[in-house]
Amino acid sequence: MRSLVLLAVAALAGATRADEAVLRDGQRVQGTLSLTGEKRWQFLPTGKKEALPLTSIHHVRFPDGNATPLQAELVQRVTLSDGTVLTGVVLSLDARQLEMRTAWAERIAVPRTSLTTIQALARGDDPRRGAGDRAQDEIWLSDGDQVFGHLLDGDRRSVQMKGAFGTRSFRWTDVRGLFLSGRKPKSQEGERVKLWLDGGAGGEPDLLEGRIIAWDEKRCRLHHPDLGELEVEQRRIRRLTWAAKE
Repeated sequence: MRSLVLLAVAALAGATRADEAVLRDGQRVQGTLSLTGEKRWQFLPTGKKEALPLTSIHHVRFPDGNATPLQAELVQRVTLSDGTVLTGVVLSLDARQLEMRTAWAERIAVPRTSLTTIQALARGDDPRRGAGDRAQDEIWLSDGDQVFGHLLDGDRRSVQMKGAFGTRSFRWTDVRGLFLSGRKPKSQEGERVKLWLDGGAGGEPDLLEGRIIAWDEKRCRLHHPDLGELEVEQRRIRRLTWAAKE
């Protein structure tokens, strides 16, 4: 009996996670998504020897990896001009870039030219935001006021804005949202994928789009045109789709 238990434990330890391909006709197929040595995607259904045609797959879902939640008193959601969404904590902000910590990366540098919004999470009582001014940066405050001008810099505690009123400092805890004047996304070459990630704060997932450099059972490395090379634990990934196949 003891030997049978040990064999069962060993089998469970060596088992790989089951991915799920959601086909374009709505069917769901269990299997494993992998990247071959020729950098080609392959989805092999469980118990089958022939891979599914990628053209038949709308997206691939991954099981909950029990990822560690983000530990922070104030959590913000950052959006880039290409649609990238990052959940985390602002560490610093200057004329060149924003630095932030996420649940899956200790430090990410976001070019200022790619940054479009920074919004506080867990603000369920948000009033209706008035019309903005696309020619100026805007800080939307907790009391509903909107302040327009030119965003200067910031740190973990506050952010500074220069406008007709002069230069003022606003605490992040008083900021519902920060909206920067129009930005244009960088173009990307090569086959791109979209990844939906567990941001560690519940609610909507993070979103990244870029080229996959490496993919295995533990980690994924992706090149993003603005953020450079990023490494993400597989347990954080919830969904994948090919950008050109949506």
